[in-house]
Parts: sequence; C-alpha cells; structure tokens
Amino acid sequence: MGSKLDPGNYRPVSILTSISKVMEKIVYEQVEKYLAEKYLIYEFQSGFRTSHSTDTCLLYLNDHIKQEVDAGKYNGMVMLDLQKAFDTVNHSILIDKLKAIGFDSLSVSWMQSYLEGREQMVEVNSTLSPPPLPVSCGVPQGSILGPLLFLIYANDMSSACDCNLFLFADDSALLVSGRSKLQVEKTLSSELGRICTWLADNRLSLHLRKTESKNKLRKTDGFSVTVGGILADTPKAPRRRTFSTMNRAFNRKKDKSWMHTPEALAKHYIPYNVK
Repeated sequence: MGSKLDPGNYRPVSILTSISKVMEKIVYEQVEKYLAEKYLIYEFQSGFRTSHSTDTCLLYLNDHIKQEVDAGKYNGMVMLDLQKAFDTVNHSILIDKLKAIGFDSLSVSWMQSYLEGREQMVEVNSTLSPPPLPVSCGVPQGSILGPLLFLIYANDMSSACDCNLFLFADDSALLVSGRSKLQVEKTLSSELGRICTWLADNRLSLHLRKTESKNKLRKTDGFSVTVGGILADTPKAPRRRTFSTMNRAFNRKKDKSWMHTPEALAKHYIPYNVK
C-alpha cells in the first residue's frame, strides 16, 4: 500500500477468460513436467515450484549459513528485490530463453501467440482511456503460466555470480562468506555489480529502497555494501513475502544470533511438510 498519487504503487490486472485458464493449465503441467525431468530450474529457486515454499528457501539459506559459521567465517547477505519484475519481462528475451532450454518451434510459436496481441487500458474515475494500447512486455498478472514463465526468465540469474544465491520468485538473497569482514564487503559489492549487469541485460531493475544488507553472523560493526555506488542499507520500505519471513526468523529482539534458527524453522516446517 502507498500513496494513490504515486504511479509506482499500481499494478495491472489481467482479464482472463475461463477457457484460456483451462488451456493454460494444460500447458503449465506439460512445461512443469519437462522442466522437472530435465532438471532445468535452478536448485535454490523455491518460488512457484512443487514441494517448495518460503520454508524450503529459509532452510537452504540457514544450512549454508551454519556451515560457514561452523568454519569460523564471516558471512554477509544482501536481500534483493526486483522492481515490477513480472511486468517488465522482455518477450524477445523470454522467447530466446525458451529456445535455449529446448523448446521446439511449435512450442515457441504457441508461447509467442500467448504473449502477443494483448492490450491495456487505464480506468480513472469510471472513465476508460481510449484507445487500447498494446502490451509490449510482462507476463499476465493472475495467469497460470505467468509465474512459470518468470521462473524460466530469471533462471540464469545464478550464473551471473560466483556466490550463493537463494531465490523465491523475484526475491533473492545473495550470501557471501570470507575470512575477514573486508573480504566479505568487497566480494558482496563485486557480486552485486555482476547481478546488476545481468539485470540490465535482461531489462530488469533492482528496487534499491527495498535492498538490505545483513551481517548478524559474527560480532562486527556492520557491513558497508554498495550497489552501483549506492549504499545498500536498512530499507525505507517494508520487506515482503519470503524475506519479511527471514527478518522474523533471523532478527530476534534479545538474541540476534542466527544459530537458533534451525530449531525455529524445524518447529514450523516439520509438522506441515514431513509425512
């Protein structure tokens, strides 16, 4: 929620027919099966995947953190938030990525027809803006295929850096370990630069107001991490979904050690996910 006068606080709403959703469901199941059988989705992507959730993302992250802490290393993490990620997916780049993972010409042609030919209008005070304008980017909000197509679009983000990257849809956590605080700071800033280059190449952008650095893994005075020369510090906007959960799991009022989180996560995760 935010000011009604700020255009950045608005999101598009897609009007989708029931028949199209049935077709999307059929295609979704086929694509999901193909991706799973070929192990094409990045291992630490937990968003919109069967048997994955915010809990699995947190467990993956916590396991890596604990291993590095046990090894006596400093650990730094930057939580990244992409700005209007689903709305800014470039159709041409997405089609190229579908081809790269083995989609045949017929499947690619179907996906092109699915993405193209959509139009948009804006309603203000019960008045529609004429005429309709073509939608040149993004995946349909509220659609069945949209989230899966975004996973494919963002799948090679992990190849842009040489550190641990944990993803939940368009939220991500960049984790770096090192023998000194200075080493971690330099590596984080360097890896963030590489991520920003990947984002620019893929027509995506980082929401700097929601990008936050954390270092509560050893007693230090805090990290100074920059993104393109801009300091990534405490966010001025609330975190959401996965990483608001991370903050609750990892930030305790009295005890800010992350070493207690395995028990906290297991208490929540095991009763609902182990059968």
